[in-house]
Amino acid sequence: QLVDHPSDLDLGRFYLRIAWLFREIDKGENPHMLLLKGFVHELRKSYGDVEQALNGFTEQVITLHEQAGSQFESSQLPAEISSKLLTFRERFDEVQQRFNAGIGQLQDHLSSLSQLIAEYQEAMLGSENSEGGVSFGRYPSFTAFLDTIRSKWDGAVVSEHQALEKAVKHYTKAFADGRDISPGNQQIQASYLIAELSRRIGDHETAKQYFNSTIKTGQEFVYRHRNDQSRTALARKILELAIEQGRANLEAAKPR
Repeated sequence: QLVDHPSDLDLGRFYLRIAWLFREIDKGENPHMLLLKGFVHELRKSYGDVEQALNGFTEQVITLHEQAGSQFESSQLPAEISSKLLTFRERFDEVQQRFNAGIGQLQDHLSSLSQLIAEYQEAMLGSENSEGGVSFGRYPSFTAFLDTIRSKWDGAVVSEHQALEKAVKHYTKAFADGRDISPGNQQIQASYLIAELSRRIGDHETAKQYFNSTIKTGQEFVYRHRNDQSRTALARKILELAIEQGRANLEAAKPR
């Protein structure tokens, strides 16, 4: 989808995530484990959605029963009508009991599912460090897999540095285009991100340019909205980082 419907902002985010993946691999983490961690995360997220939905359903059933019960407790109705309502109350109570039984079963199933996910996580990730730098699928290593992918797609990267270079390239295009980046906090964030990523790959001149842009734009934004502390909180934090990292960038750029 990224190739068929390219968005420089999305591509920048994509390559930045790939860079994070390489950083974890460089720490010695097995790529298989990274994949399994993703599976477990998605399972737990889906479980949370189901649990929330069941809790909401239970509350709605209780509310419905209470509303129905209130219909039968009115003292303003004549005895003849109240006697007719009594049979309906009994039927409502029977349905509520069946609901309660069904909800109880669902809660038991949900508890079993939670235990199963926990056991799955322990079984699959408990021996996380046992295989170290093993092969990746049918490839002798994860790097070999990436080299094969790169031979078929020039957008593939095989290192954190390459991923960061791609991320900077696409973030810079998105920043210049401006369609996907809103003025204000998002613009300041994007400018800082380009500066910081450029610094990390050793492009100190580009980093200097965007650190200066971040500081200038950030100061103007903070001053323009100086009476709204909540609106400028993020911009002020980024300003602090830009000034600090900008100094570090200038120091790193000095001839040795």
